[in-house]
Amino acid sequence: MKNHKILTICLLTAFIAMSLVFISSAQAQEKTAKEISLAHQNITQSWVTGDFESNLYKFVDTILANHVKLGLSEDQIKEIKNMEAETKKNIAPMGEKISALDVEINTLSWEEFDLDAINSLVAQKHEIMHQKEQYMVSLHNDLLYKILSAEQRKILKTIVAADQGVVDPDHEELTFEEPGL
Repeated sequence: MKNHKILTICLLTAFIAMSLVFISSAQAQEKTAKEISLAHQNITQSWVTGDFESNLYKFVDTILANHVKLGLSEDQIKEIKNMEAETKKNIAPMGEKISALDVEINTLSWEEFDLDAINSLVAQKHEIMHQKEQYMVSLHNDLLYKILSAEQRKILKTIVAADQGVVDPDHEELTFEEPGL
């Protein structure tokens, strides 16, 4: 009878311990999934909110800061720096035009205003913003797929994932696969 009680207590203790391990493991997996989801959300949210320009520059800075880890050649570094300089030169007039339209819209909205005139200015502003965003996304694509090799993209994905706090950089949401594959 005494052995039966000891066996029951041992089995109950083992069951509780296994349950705690299972719960702990499930919580760890849930936390990892949440981290991956949050990191992906942070990455995509910044693109969705329209901060394409600063994101591209941050991306370029990350690549150049990790040029040794990525194994970039001198030609690749030069090409990336040239692309960044050319981008700044091409984007500056767009930013100036958007700022000028903002001032004009704001000025007109304090007077007795012509709604059609303001709507026209808003449409012009959004068209320029749209062109700018398309340009920045195109450059991001060129950077990944025309300048970096597949192996460099794989290393970069790990670096970006680590910067975002992602535990599993091979998660499908963070892949830099070539479009259409």
